[in-house]
Amino acid sequence: MKQKTGNLWASVGPTDVICVPTNNVILHGRLVMGAGFAAEAARRYQGLDYLFGQRVASEGPDYHLVGAVYAERVLLAFQTKRHFKDPADLDLIVRAAAKLRDYANGTDKIIHLPYPGIGLGRLKVEEVAPVIEAAGLPDNVWLWTK
Repeated sequence: MKQKTGNLWASVGPTDVICVPTNNVILHGRLVMGAGFAAEAARRYQGLDYLFGQRVASEGPDYHLVGAVYAERVLLAFQTKRHFKDPADLDLIVRAAAKLRDYANGTDKIIHLPYPGIGLGRLKVEEVAPVIEAAGLPDNVWLWTK
């Protein structure tokens, strides 16, 4: 895993994968993506909330990591919480990071991950860092902070 600082969006290449921190609330078939990085992803990729909503509905409430393809861009819903009003859940982050590790080990694409659970997740980097480090994410995962 490589640590990066700055604007993730400005660094994404045409074939890179983007992880989006998400919850599991589905309304009218769409994953709720109303704030933070998730809202920005939903604005950039119209209909992503629907694609993620369908995948989460089929996987169940503890999906941890699911993917969608939008105009040839692979996007991954990285579960950090169950309800969007709740704080992030370290156990969910552990499980999502393990699935991300497995996915990343099977591809040579760069995978961009905004630091999960901080910001609207209300966790501190110091709380999440040991969990992310323990996941053993490979070097093609770029972990972003602002």
